[in-house]
Amino acid sequence: MEINNLRRFRKLQGFTVRGLSVAAHVSTATIVAIELYGDIPAAKTREKIARALNVNETTLWPTLEVVSDGK
Repeated sequence: MEINNLRRFRKLQGFTVRGLSVAAHVSTATIVAIELYGDIPAAKTREKIARALNVNETTLWPTLEVVSDGK
C-alpha cells in the first residue's frame, strides 16, 4: 500500500526526480525519501511539491489531514 501518490503524479506529469526537486526547490534526497520510504515531509515542503505538480496536498497525501494556517 502506498502512503502517498507522489511517484504516480510525478510520472504522470513527466517529471524526473531531479526535475521535480528543481521545480519544487527541495533536494532530490527529499523526493526519494518520500517516494521510497514513505517519509512525510514538513508542511512547507509538502506545499512546495504540491505547487510544483499543480495539485492539492491532499491529492498527494490523501491520509494526511492538512491544517490551514488561517491565512
